[in-house]
Amino acid sequence: MAFTFAGGSTEPYIDLELAGGLAPGATIHYYVANDLITPIDQALADNTVDILTFTYDGCEKFTTTVDNAATSKMWEQAAAQGITVVVSTGDSGSAGCDDPTTNGQDTPTAVTGLAVNGYASTPYNLAVGGTDFVQLGQSFSSYSTAGGIASTYYRTAFKYIPEATWNDSTQSDNALAYNQPWGAGLSTYPPNIAGGGGGPSTCSTNKTAVQPDACISGYSKPSWQRGAGVPADGVRDLPDVSLMAGNGFHNADWLVCDDSNNCATQSDGSFNFDSYGGTSTSAPAFAGILALVQQSNRRPTGAGRRPTLQPL
Repeated sequence: MAFTFAGGSTEPYIDLELAGGLAPGATIHYYVANDLITPIDQALADNTVDILTFTYDGCEKFTTTVDNAATSKMWEQAAAQGITVVVSTGDSGSAGCDDPTTNGQDTPTAVTGLAVNGYASTPYNLAVGGTDFVQLGQSFSSYSTAGGIASTYYRTAFKYIPEATWNDSTQSDNALAYNQPWGAGLSTYPPNIAGGGGGPSTCSTNKTAVQPDACISGYSKPSWQRGAGVPADGVRDLPDVSLMAGNGFHNADWLVCDDSNNCATQSDGSFNFDSYGGTSTSAPAFAGILALVQQSNRRPTGAGRRPTLQPL
């Protein structure tokens, strides 16, 4: 598996630990640069991986037609080389051009309309959305071990835990005062638009990258995107699959050790850790699952062969 990364954040910890945790036998290649394109080009040039994950967002509408086309060409090249590209759909629900956090504050309303992540909307990548284990917020004991010593406490699942769409945005579609996470007080959880990204591709071709009404068209519906529940809308729809992306609101999230202090046992036997959610967690987790599928099938998951090709 390969991971691309640009800049300093917790993102590489999340990607490497979640995918590596689910597929501990996988060989991981980590690419880092000061921009998003360089590590992708290098991964394509090296041509040594079968699965590539990318967990960054670039709104279709605010990306030029040329740049959207360049992203599509990169993922097309990867597919030709037999590389499965896994991309997160974003954490702003169907308002993919709105940032769910602005200067540390929740964004109460969407202002740019329906939109999707341009890195995830091409016909040549696998777009991963988010789910949440909502039932855990109601009853741990119905689904997992309760009581006993620490080594068994909430460790063993009795049965499948029901999932729903990861959406921390609204309680009901009503006045702004009601737009709050389910069951939370408005003072504790202010209105926001946090949720798994998704929807139709509408603006991969546009007039400019800044005008909100400049959309011309999105990607056409790929021939492979068909089946029960797939909208007959003629355009590429996101996500393709969804996986656990809960960020703790329903008592489920992903544990990550993201610095030298976290997860290190202290003198009293305790330790600290951080936890994360969103599609930046579901995408690398799904990549890890694909690695297990590949291990079981003894062949790459991608449709292409593995010729030696140069990056575009």
